Amino acid sequence: MSEGNNLVWPALIPLLTRPNAPTLFPDQTDNDTAVIETLFRLLDAFLELRQRPDSLTKIFREYDVWLEGYHARIDQVVLTEDEQFDQEEES
Repeated sequence: MSEGNNLVWPALIPLLTRPNAPTLFPDQTDNDTAVIETLFRLLDAFLELRQRPDSLTKIFREYDVWLEGYHARIDQVVLTEDEQFDQEEES
């Protein structure tokens, strides 16, 4: 997943279920079987992982790596937009 570090579960699960779909609002997914199945699949995976030794450390480490990559991508977009702005000012 390339975005969404501040999403709540009702917004995150539809995005994970259908990454290319237009933004869905929680009330649009209440009866969506695929979204509900994704939620329970992810909860099962999380609960299974949490039973392993050092699982919480691993979860935080993986999130930290993902977050660093996320910020690097955001920084790159901002730099690119700044460069375009600078070029437009020069012309």
